[in-house]
Amino acid sequence: MLTNIPATRFEGSPNVELRYPPIPRTVRIVTELLSSDAENFPDTARLAEIVAIDPIVSAAVLQRINTNYFGLRRRVFDVRKTVFMLGFLDVINVILTDGMLRLRSIVKTEEQVRVFEEISRHSIATAVLSGALAREAGLAQPHLAYSAGLLHGVGRYLLLYNKPSDYEALWMSFVGHTLPEAEDERAIFGVDHVGLNRLAADAWYLPADLATILECYDRPEEVGDPTLQALCVCVDAARALASPYCQTPEAALAEEPAEPLERAAAFFGLPSARLRDAMRRREAEVRAAVADVS
Repeated sequence: MLTNIPATRFEGSPNVELRYPPIPRTVRIVTELLSSDAENFPDTARLAEIVAIDPIVSAAVLQRINTNYFGLRRRVFDVRKTVFMLGFLDVINVILTDGMLRLRSIVKTEEQVRVFEEISRHSIATAVLSGALAREAGLAQPHLAYSAGLLHGVGRYLLLYNKPSDYEALWMSFVGHTLPEAEDERAIFGVDHVGLNRLAADAWYLPADLATILECYDRPEEVGDPTLQALCVCVDAARALASPYCQTPEAALAEEPAEPLERAAAFFGLPSARLRDAMRRREAEVRAAVADVS
């Protein structure tokens, strides 16, 4: 429930002046790679070159392949070999997740770190579930669903970066599995994280299709392109299912995201029980991904 928060509206809202934290160059490169021509996709050799020149990403990729999740008998230390072993999309996901977590430097206090981590846990859970929904629905671009799910909360990072104390106060006003919604943010700041998503996408030169999903994931009906509309539906349903993971990596899928899941089922012409079962099968994967935030 929203409590009394001091008025801290941005000057000139909604034409707000923002500061943008820098994102790693590698993130920008891989999002461009994702939007490249279909005939060049997936370009795993090019991806291996990108990973090899970024020591932090290389470490993250090696950590991924050497986790117990893959059950390898011997540890792997060859970065290029690891990229081919994991596969194009898995490595892309590692890079994007690592890039978002590097934004942790934007917060200074212990309380703001907590907010950052909760946003990140929710975003990562949403990413895994978005990709799973896209695959279950037979969409051709599950990688884009993952990317959009991961980045759908970048506007929250911007609010935390530009109004740290005030966004922390708003965030802490919600308890349990509830997150501040766009209308709550607008009431305090005059803008919301969904509107800021597009500004961030433009500032960071993210691909146009990805920017459209980030801007309209909660309003799929406003998207004219059928493929992008379907991806918006996936992100919207996934973020509702992922809400409990905001609080703890050991959470379970939300029990009552009935409306978003039913909307997705109706949109894709699939039984809602089938979608629910498909998401349940991903719980271990979601927990493993979310645990990495801490």
